[in-house]
Amino acid sequence: DLIYEEEHISFASLDEDIAHTDRIAQMSIQGFLRDSKPWLRDLKEHLLKMRNYCMERIKRLPEIKCYQPEAGRFLFLDLRAYQLNSLKIAEYLKANAKVEVKPGILFGPGGEGHIRISFATSQIILEEALDRIENELKNFRPQRFKR
Repeated sequence: DLIYEEEHISFASLDEDIAHTDRIAQMSIQGFLRDSKPWLRDLKEHLLKMRNYCMERIKRLPEIKCYQPEAGRFLFLDLRAYQLNSLKIAEYLKANAKVEVKPGILFGPGGEGHIRISFATSQIILEEALDRIENELKNFRPQRFKR
C-alpha cells in the first residue's frame, strides 16, 4: 500500500485497480497462507510493530486524533482540528509534504476531516513519511485556503 518513488511517498492503495481475483489465485493464496505459518507470524509481528510506531509518532501532534486499530493495516487520522475537508488536506500533503494519503470522505460521510494511511511497509519509509507530515502540519495555517 505504501509506494516510495524518489521524493514522493504514497499511502494510496493499489487495490482499487483490481476488479476481482480469479478462483485459481484465491486457491493459491489460501494454500500459501495455510502452509506458511512462520511467514504469517512474522508479518503479524511486523504490522503490530509498525502500528505501534505510528501511534507513538501521532501522539506527538496534539491536533491529530487516532484510535488504535485492533486489526487491519490502516490508520484513520482525525484532522478536523485543521478545519479543512479531507480532500483539501490530502491535496495539501501531496503538494507540500510529497506524501499521498487517502481522503477520509472516500469512505463515507463519517470520514470527512480524516485521512487514511497504511502502516504495511518498512519503518524507514514510515519514518520519512511521518516526518514530512509532521513538519508540514506544525506550520499549517488553514487560513491559507479558500473554502
